[in-house]
Amino acid sequence: MQEVNIPNLSNLPIARIIRFVAIGAGVILAIWIVYTLFGKNDAGYYQVRQDIITGELSVKRDFGIYYNGLKKVTTYQIESSYTFSNDRSDENVIGEAIEVRFNDGGIGRISGDFRFRLPANDEDMLRLHQEFGTGRELMNELYIQGVKQSVYNTSLLMSSEESYTNKSLFPQWTLDQLQAGVYKTEEYLVDMVDEITKEIETRKAVRIHRDEHGNPIRNEPVLNHYGITISQATIREPEYDKNILGLIREKRSFEVAITIAEADAEKASQEKLTVIQDGKKRVTEAEYSARKVMQKAIEEARKDKTVALTVATKGLIVAEQDFLAEKSKADGLIAQARGEADKRKKIKEADNALVMRTEAFEVVMGYYKNAFTKISWSPRIATSGAAYGENGLPSALESYLKIAEVVRKDLNLDLTF
Repeated sequence: MQEVNIPNLSNLPIARIIRFVAIGAGVILAIWIVYTLFGKNDAGYYQVRQDIITGELSVKRDFGIYYNGLKKVTTYQIESSYTFSNDRSDENVIGEAIEVRFNDGGIGRISGDFRFRLPANDEDMLRLHQEFGTGRELMNELYIQGVKQSVYNTSLLMSSEESYTNKSLFPQWTLDQLQAGVYKTEEYLVDMVDEITKEIETRKAVRIHRDEHGNPIRNEPVLNHYGITISQATIREPEYDKNILGLIREKRSFEVAITIAEADAEKASQEKLTVIQDGKKRVTEAEYSARKVMQKAIEEARKDKTVALTVATKGLIVAEQDFLAEKSKADGLIAQARGEADKRKKIKEADNALVMRTEAFEVVMGYYKNAFTKISWSPRIATSGAAYGENGLPSALESYLKIAEVVRKDLNLDLTF
C-alpha cells in the first residue's frame, strides 16, 4: 500500500499559513456576501425584510432574484389553508375535527376547510409580521384559533336538532363570526314544552347581545384587524354521537306523525263543515219549494172564486205538511253530520226526559185537536170521496194521525196513541 505524504504545517513558513487562511476566509466571505446580498422570491409568496443593522422592515411582493443587501428575510405564503378533519386519507389535513357541545348537551364533531389570504398592503403585513414573526405562528395562533373560536361559539347558539334540521345555518354563522367578529352572548334558563311528552323542561340557552337596531354586538374582528381575508370556506355536516342522532331522528318521526294527524283532523273538520253547509242548503231549497207550492195553490184558487176558500185551505195544509216533511228530512241530515257521539248524548238526554216529552206531546196534540174541531169542512168535501183518506178513514182524522206521527218522531217517542 502506497503511503500518502501529508505536509506538516509546522514545517511551512508562517507567511504561507497566513496566506492559506486568508484565501479560505475570502472564499467563505465571498459566498456569504453573494448569498446575503442577493435574494429570490417565488410567485405566491411575500417576503418581509429586516435590516440587520438598523432593524428597518420592508415588504417584497414581486417574484424573482433581487438585490437584498444585509437584510434578514422571512417568507410568508400568500394563501394558506387550514383543513380540519378526522379523515386521515386527506393529505391536506392539519388538525382533527373540532369537537363541540351544543346548548342541549349534545356532542358533535365539525370538519371543514378555510383558506386565508394575506393583506395586500405593506402596513398590515408589517404589523402581522411584528406580532407573529413566522408563517407557522400565524397559522397556529391566528388562523386555527380564530376558526375554533367561531365554531365553538356557533355551537352554543344551537341545539343538536337545530344543527341537524337547518344544515346551512351552522356554516353561515361560523363564517360570519370569523369574518366580522365573534358575537357577544349570554346564557339563560328557559322553560320549554317537549313536543312529544308535553312536559315542561328547563333548559340552558344562549342568546346574542344586540344593539338598538337589532344588529349583533361583536368582539373585535381579528382577521380584519390585520387585513386578512377568507378566500374559501367549507363547513361539512356535523358528525353526531349515535345516540344523539337516533334521538333526533326519532323526534323527527314523531313530529311528522303529529303533522299528519293534525292534517287528518283538519280534513275531517272541513268535511263536517261541508256536510253542515249542504244540510243548510237543503233546508233552504225545501223552504223555497214549499212556499212556491203554496203560492201556486193560492193563485189557482183565486181563478175560481166559488172554491177559493176550500182549495186554498186544503192547498195550504198540504204545502205546510210537505214543508214540515222536507224540513224534518234536512234537519235529520244535519243531526247525522254532528257525529255519533253527539247523537248518543241526545238519545241519552231524551230518555232521561221521557215524562217531559210525553207531556209535550199531549200539549202539542191538544192544540191540533182544538184546531181540527174548529175547522168547517165545505159541503163538497163532506159529500164526496175526498172526505176519506187512502186508509178509509175520514180525511180530518187521517191528517190528525199523520201529524201525531210526525210529532212523535220529533220527540223520539215510540208510543201508540
